[in-house]
Amino acid sequence: MQSINRPELVREHNLEILRRALFLSRRATRQQLSEQTGISTVTLGALLTDLIQSGEAYEADTESSGTGRPFHVYCYNGDYRFGLSLRIQQEIPDIYLYVKILNRYGKVYFEEKRPFLHLDYQGTRSCLLELLKPYHPIGSVVIGLPGIGFQRYFREEADCQYLSLEALRELEHETGIPILLENDINLAALGYQQKQGFPTEMTMAYFFLMKGRHAGSAIYANGKIHQGKERFAGEVPNDLYGVDWTILNTEDDEEICTALLKLIPFYVSILAPHRIVIASNYITSAHLQYVRERLAAMLGQYCCPEFELTEDFTSDYENGVRQTLLEQIKVEVEW
Repeated sequence: MQSINRPELVREHNLEILRRALFLSRRATRQQLSEQTGISTVTLGALLTDLIQSGEAYEADTESSGTGRPFHVYCYNGDYRFGLSLRIQQEIPDIYLYVKILNRYGKVYFEEKRPFLHLDYQGTRSCLLELLKPYHPIGSVVIGLPGIGFQRYFREEADCQYLSLEALRELEHETGIPILLENDINLAALGYQQKQGFPTEMTMAYFFLMKGRHAGSAIYANGKIHQGKERFAGEVPNDLYGVDWTILNTEDDEEICTALLKLIPFYVSILAPHRIVIASNYITSAHLQYVRERLAAMLGQYCCPEFELTEDFTSDYENGVRQTLLEQIKVEVEW
């Protein structure tokens, strides 16, 4: 292990402390930064020069000290790194690509919705390179994929892919930019957790149950999404629980409740989640109340989770993408 007493390591350590402090403050004087970090103002002067020369920070206007010479104000440059978010969404019968480019503070600089077709190797390269051009330097790319298509990426069946996995891997190697592929429902669960402040020490099952669509779920435990073998955790194949969710009669309350009672008890008995969240355009609070009462009768009141309908799956998803992307491009700090 390298000693922190080596001058170059001490400098690197102090630079990281300063970077975090300035990122969180957004703007601060040298004296304020010294109070926050415990680093002397003399040492901070040299470190701030490094950040300014790299473009990660800049010097703003001066502020009056009230006693003499004005203070110099330093700002963190949120545009030092951008993130590229790509969201592939099925809007039956069409598929669309949603594009967003945002900076380290989450400010959106560009967004677009475009019709989308499965892209081959060259098409994937052209699409990504086009999007990477306007805002350099891109620090990370996050691609959200529908659940069924997502699993096929990890079996590398080229005819099933929305994008060429080979091209994505090569671009990641060529550019040095991390490209993260993630399941859309996992991203929505992360977005919900962050938005609602769901405790990291608790367990949550998040369900996607939309009319005419394949069902899916995400499992949040120990502060992160549980992926499982082959990242298959949370998938809900049709007929696995005796329900084909794509043809479920969403006008029939009894059929809805019966389907829920075939699906949810497995999660409750194995995971014992604290909360079950359902994103749906047909399930109501009355359905969930009935299911909870039946679960209490079957498993006992003490092990029944709380149930909640999430207001907007798209909002949860976009928040999850944003948080994941910012985690990739931000300074390593506690938010």
